[in-house]
Amino acid sequence: HKAALKVENDTWQLHLTPQQQGHMRGFWKKMRSRCYDYWMDEIDNDALMHAHTILQEATSRCCMTLKERTSHVKSTAVCHEELVMLFENCRKASTKRKAMMAQA
Repeated sequence: HKAALKVENDTWQLHLTPQQQGHMRGFWKKMRSRCYDYWMDEIDNDALMHAHTILQEATSRCCMTLKERTSHVKSTAVCHEELVMLFENCRKASTKRKAMMAQA
């Protein structure tokens, strides 16, 4: 158990390479863009507008943190988890997406 804890603790101390950082920022921005597209398909959907706004703010904050403050794996993982959750909220707010899933 001691060795496993050391490996886990050491992993959280790692930093992402610039290439890995770029990949994460790109992935996050793609999620934000997809949420925006859902919203534009349902421009009158206030829940989607709200979900996009929150995701947009969180994406900007996480990208800034990764670029200017820290590239620790732990910080990146926390941001990634938050952004995936916010993207899922966006998908759930899409009434067209719900209708398509119900037909499938």
